[in-house]
Amino acid sequence: MFFNKFYWNISIKARSKIPFVLKNSRLYIHRIKQYKYNKIKWVQSIKTICLHIILFADFRIITLISVY
Repeated sequence: MFFNKFYWNISIKARSKIPFVLKNSRLYIHRIKQYKYNKIKWVQSIKTICLHIILFADFRIITLISVY
């Protein structure tokens, strides 16, 4: 409701720019989402690497214990 009122009070010149701004904001939001998704993926990969290192370390410790 408020947005409609606001939209029609703006001059025609500015009104022609609004869809462009909205489109840009959508692209921007999409980019943020993509960035967040990539960041999450990156964090997950680091976690898995850390997990593998920990598991490998444990495995080595276990083998050392089993050898002695």
